[in-house]
Amino acid sequence: MSNSWKLKTFSHLSATERAYIAGLIDGEGSISIVKWKTTGKRRSEVRVSIYNCNRAMISWLEDKLHAKRRNVPRSKPSWKQAFVVALHSVSATLLLQTVLPYLVAKQGQAELVITYQSTKRRVGRKGTGQSVLEEREEMISQIHLLNKRGRTDAVAS
Repeated sequence: MSNSWKLKTFSHLSATERAYIAGLIDGEGSISIVKWKTTGKRRSEVRVSIYNCNRAMISWLEDKLHAKRRNVPRSKPSWKQAFVVALHSVSATLLLQTVLPYLVAKQGQAELVITYQSTKRRVGRKGTGQSVLEEREEMISQIHLLNKRGRTDAVAS
């Protein structure tokens, strides 16, 4: 039985493309750890999303990142149609590792979620130790703090 998925790699991106994508993540994107419950189990994943109204730019991202775009529901009928391209889990982490040297505003978030992803279970391993679960919860709290809107104590002067 073969895997129905193929791991995305980003070695095909030029340095200029890596820098451009990093700029899009810094300015139009989000880096997050998303949690949810399913069938009584807690789940979480790393997510990188880039939002924009420019269809040509989003199509370029789809091509370069081997990802699909989704339409973002409009909050007001007069607003332009917005789109999002999102990567999840390992693919998101690989993208962040690829563009990390070019990130400015969100370099801290990227480093944190790369570390978070490294704690995820590998195939063949059973269970996750309590210390790892506590470490993950701390990283989730840190990413929420880094992503918080408005002034923070670190920024206030």
